[in-house]
Amino acid sequence: MAEKLTPDRRREMTRSALIDAAAELIAERGYEGASLEEIAKRAGFTRGAIYSNFEGKDDLLLAVLDRWFRGRFPELEVPDVEQGLTKRETSVHVAVARAMASFDMRRSRPDLVMLSAEMRLRGIRDPEFGVRWCEYVRSRLEYVADSLADDRRRLGLGASGDPRPWLVGHWVMEAASEMALADPEHVDEYREAAELAFSLITSFDAPTSDGD
Repeated sequence: MAEKLTPDRRREMTRSALIDAAAELIAERGYEGASLEEIAKRAGFTRGAIYSNFEGKDDLLLAVLDRWFRGRFPELEVPDVEQGLTKRETSVHVAVARAMASFDMRRSRPDLVMLSAEMRLRGIRDPEFGVRWCEYVRSRLEYVADSLADDRRRLGLGASGDPRPWLVGHWVMEAASEMALADPEHVDEYREAAELAFSLITSFDAPTSDGD
């Protein structure tokens, strides 16, 4: 039986189509080069559909960012303890594995890497958008920190849930992903550098006592 298109479901589908179109066009042409008219047309709507669902272009851009962040931190099964590792070492192993899965996802989606670069440039050029963008990034990094803290609790370890190390990790991942996209011949070097950085960051943030 076909799904009934309620007003809420129709609105959700419209928003999703507009976000998809905005992500594609901004990645292709940059923020300034992607007009609202073109975004609406690619999604199969008029410009009015954008203003019915978003405050404007910046609000739409943040919705693109939100969708990306929600899909970029992969869920991994957390083992009791990796063979031959302590609980603390296992927590580091899992955190690094999450980070590198995110790096690999970015490698398969160069449009997302370009979108991220566009957002940073937009934030620098427009202070008002920059504040909104930075607030959102910090909120998502708090989510990352909480997720890693949950991993550690499942291992029987203490956890700080401090998002600050993951802000550093965010910078590392952005730079490594952009360099890998610009210089694919040396992608393995950038991946290894990101993995080393996350190992150091995670080790710094990990609990000092195993409880083993």
